[in-house]
Order: sequence, then C-alpha cells, then structure tokens
Amino acid sequence: MLGRSGENVTINDELVNLSRRLYGDRDMRVGRALGQRAVTFEMNGQSERAIEDERAAIEILEALTGADNPALARPPTSLRPS
Repeated sequence: MLGRSGENVTINDELVNLSRRLYGDRDMRVGRALGQRAVTFEMNGQSERAIEDERAAIEILEALTGADNPALARPPTSLRPS
C-alpha cells in the first residue's frame, strides 16, 4: 500500500462516487467508503481531508442508526481526537 498512495486515493474517490451514484448520499455503504477514504487520507498525511470524510461517515451512520449507536463512541477508522 505504501508507495501507491496517489493510486489508493484515486481508487477510494472512485468508490465513494460510485457508491453515491448507486445508493444515494445517505447509505451505509457510502459511509463505509468515506471512512475508508479517510484512512487513506490520514496515511498520506492529509489530516484535514481525513477529518472531513470521517465526519461525513459518522453523520451518515448516526442518521441511519441513531445517535445512541455504540459504534459512534469509537470512530470507524483509525482517526482519534488528539
């Protein structure tokens, strides 16, 4: 995975776009795709973009499962508040 970071971002961009087209903006699969792209951004040192995607993923999860979902207590990716 290392050394192919630009390619990984492109693949994750495609996954997010395709998921949105197929399932709409508020689908769990879109949230997962955003979470995965957030991990890729974080691995590439693009923390601001990672945080944007992670917030969007959490928003989708919260809308679909409720704010009291235990998964929201722990972000679905490796991003943690500092």
